[in-house]
Amino acid sequence: MAAGHDISTPTPTPTPMPLRALLVATLFTLVLSGCTSVRPAEESADMIVAASYQEEQLDQFLGAGFPMAGSSLPEGLQQDMMAFIKKHMDFDAIRSEARTFYLEQFSAEELAVIADYHATEAARKFQQLSPELAIKSAQRFQEVMVNHRDEFMEMMQKYSPSDFRR
Repeated sequence: MAAGHDISTPTPTPTPMPLRALLVATLFTLVLSGCTSVRPAEESADMIVAASYQEEQLDQFLGAGFPMAGSSLPEGLQQDMMAFIKKHMDFDAIRSEARTFYLEQFSAEELAVIADYHATEAARKFQQLSPELAIKSAQRFQEVMVNHRDEFMEMMQKYSPSDFRR
């Protein structure tokens, strides 16, 4: 027994965990749970919209989409259609609607994960290639419609114009 130490003295209670250690433990828990970003939901939604709704991608899609009709389009119609769509498509309103939709449908944690993904090189490549895939899908749809036009027309004859909602 060491000099001056009384065995009957109770062991002191441990002091509360220092704030720094608590912060480290919290961050470690967040990393383990998969939530690597902690940011306001609005900021994450803005990041997603900025990455997902780029006017250049719309131009690429529209520019490549109309040639699918091939020679069936009259001269100048492609340019007129692009001008019409750009005139009546309020891209800022579309972005705003997307932002609101994301905030309504996803939690802050989910938005953070999605925003983190959009910040990756893989997501940028995915975004860059998405219009190309959409164009290929539309071309495939057009091929099906052309190759099976008679069958489609026969099916449509079952309906009158009043059957379609306006």
